[in-house]
Amino acid sequence: MVRIINATLTLIAMVMLVSCNYERPDAEGVIYYDISFPFLDGSMLQNVFPEEMTLWFKDDLVKGEIRSLGGIMKTSFIADNRRMKIDQMLKNYSDYSMTSFDAAGVSTLLADQPGVRLEPTGDSVSVAGYRCAVTIAHFLIDSVPPIALYHTNQIDIRHPNWYTQFNELDEVLLGYEIEQFGMRMKLKARQVIKKELPDDLFLPEGKYTPISPEDFKHSVRSLLSDFFED
Repeated sequence: MVRIINATLTLIAMVMLVSCNYERPDAEGVIYYDISFPFLDGSMLQNVFPEEMTLWFKDDLVKGEIRSLGGIMKTSFIADNRRMKIDQMLKNYSDYSMTSFDAAGVSTLLADQPGVRLEPTGDSVSVAGYRCAVTIAHFLIDSVPPIALYHTNQIDIRHPNWYTQFNELDEVLLGYEIEQFGMRMKLKARQVIKKELPDDLFLPEGKYTPISPEDFKHSVRSLLSDFFED
């Protein structure tokens, strides 16, 4: 009888120990990122460019969206991280266009961007209430300075960075910088909300017209050049 009681107490203690030390990663919700443009300090463009990115995640699906002030321009993407497929959408006034890439197409795009060497620091910080490891990304060209990446394993997204330069990291980025079309954009998570999301959130709206990747890039470049000319 004593053995049975001792065994039962040991089992209860083991269950309590596991329960206290195991935190299930968040698998569904929304991340809100603050956006800044480090090299546009004092520029009039800061009054036009977006201040926030919203990222929804559920199962193997991710949707990101950035809106300009007033909603005149909106860029968004929907990534299927299991099928390795990503759709990119652009809304500019009444013009709606989209293009799609598979894994091979993404690799071609990334080949045009500077290579990256990742250096783990062993440090950690808290971002939006999540414990993040700190990694330094060294770009393989002298003209791009290194940046700090803050990434966490407390959010459960499959292959979260497969379509970025930081695809060697298998953790969710809560702080990072990207450079596209000659512009540096800095993102840092402000808030993460755990909530159930509808499946149709991850479907492209029917109003978008499919175009080629080349035409899509041209549309984005033209849009940015209009801002800079103004």
